[in-house]
This record gives sequence, structure tokens and C-alpha cells, in this order.
Amino acid sequence: MIIAVDPGVSGGISVHYYNCASYEIHKIPVGRDSILALFQLLKKRALGKKVQCWIEAQPKTTGRKRPESRAIVQGENYGFVQMAALACGFNIVDVTPQKWQNGLGVSCPKLSYEKRKKKFQADAINIYKGRIIPKKIIQQVADSLLILEYAKRMEKFI
Repeated sequence: MIIAVDPGVSGGISVHYYNCASYEIHKIPVGRDSILALFQLLKKRALGKKVQCWIEAQPKTTGRKRPESRAIVQGENYGFVQMAALACGFNIVDVTPQKWQNGLGVSCPKLSYEKRKKKFQADAINIYKGRIIPKKIIQQVADSLLILEYAKRMEKFI
């Protein structure tokens, strides 16, 4: 199983079960208990098989354009996801946004935040249309789906 996580305030979690043609998506749960509960459920569904948890690494600074309150929630979510993955015995792989975006050829640093998110949603729809449970790909889960696609490509090398 591969789990891909965008731990942002409006992030998402995407799941790929090995040897399965469909994918599962979730909005990032609110709070550590909810994140842990989802990861425990995913652990049960993994049926004892290897689980790789690819988590988008968070920047060390808030940056000029990111409100500090948003950065705090992202940092908390990142920590909660890491701890839930560790508690479930998952292998953790941190990946920076630059690495997965460049690896998929979707990097667009000059676009505004809103335009970039719409582009990533369109990219995710293009890759995963018709193979998602639930079927609608919203902006909130688009980054995690693209991280999942990057992880699937990189898994061949791990």
C-alpha cells in the first residue's frame, strides 16, 4: 500500500492498494486522534503488507506569503501524520513539493496559489479520472493524488 499525504490546512490523503485499479481519497482529518484513527483503519486494510507513507515535507519557515496560523496547522498536521504512520509501523518517505512537482513535470512556481491549485486539480483529474473512490477529485486532495503518482513512479527504485 502507498499512502500519500498533503498535510496542509486543506490537504488530503490518497491511498493506493497494490494490485488494485482504484484509489481512495480523504480530506485531511482534523486533529491527531482523527488522523491516527484513519491510519489505524488503513493499517487493517493493508492486511499485514508493506506500507509506504509519502508525506509532503513542510518548509522550516512560514515564508512571506503564508500566514503564521496556517503554517502552525500545517506543522501540527505534519507531526500528527508522522506519528500516526510510526505508530502503525509504516515506512515514512518525506518528499518536498519541488521534488514531486519537478518529478511529474507539473511545477509552475510563477502561477498564483489559486491558479496553481486549479492546475494541480486538472493534472490529477487527467491522471486518475474514473479510478477514484469517491469519484470527485476536489482541489483539497489533488496534491496528495499527485504525490501518490510520484510515489508510484519512485517505488520502482526503492
